[in-house]
Amino acid sequence: GFFIFIIGLTSFLYFFLTATTSLHYYISAIFLGVFWHQLTFTAHDAGHLAITHKTPIDSAIGILIGNLFGGISIGWWKYHHNIHHIVTNAPEHDPGRLRSY
Repeated sequence: GFFIFIIGLTSFLYFFLTATTSLHYYISAIFLGVFWHQLTFTAHDAGHLAITHKTPIDSAIGILIGNLFGGISIGWWKYHHNIHHIVTNAPEHDPGRLRSY
């Protein structure tokens, strides 16, 4: 969790800021992806109130990560994701299920 988050961020910054070849930029992109992956799962856990189990704190974490860094409204995400948990894979109701029209 947190260790991978820190490794992803510091490795991205190192390879990006000290790049001398295009390979360094490719490596930094991989580490940026690792960092971003950990960041979005932290927002996911905050949306489920699973970090501190205190609504105001987890909501603030979700807003900070989701809204500010992730570019997605944590309120919108919580609404649609909670419906997804209620009606998982129900074709006509699950907002997280891909539909074929």
